[in-house]
Amino acid sequence: MQQVSVKLPKKPYKWSGAGPIPSVGSEVKIGMNKLGSGTVLGYSKLHGESGSWLGIWVKLLNPPEWFKERNSNWETGLFLFFGRDVEQ
Repeated sequence: MQQVSVKLPKKPYKWSGAGPIPSVGSEVKIGMNKLGSGTVLGYSKLHGESGSWLGIWVKLLNPPEWFKERNSNWETGLFLFFGRDVEQ
């Protein structure tokens, strides 16, 4: 078996929102593009040049019609958002 070395970030993941990180199962309002309310179902992380960021996987409850038309999987799909997308 081959060993693989994984380099973990030296700093913790950053949350770009003004408020606290929402917990799984909580309802949030996505202000980006006025997508509306949704339920947090999990977390994800993104590594970039500006650091390591924490995101949330959200099941949108009733997004605008234009969004539904462009995302046929909206009823079953999860969408990734970051703290700055969440309204307080």
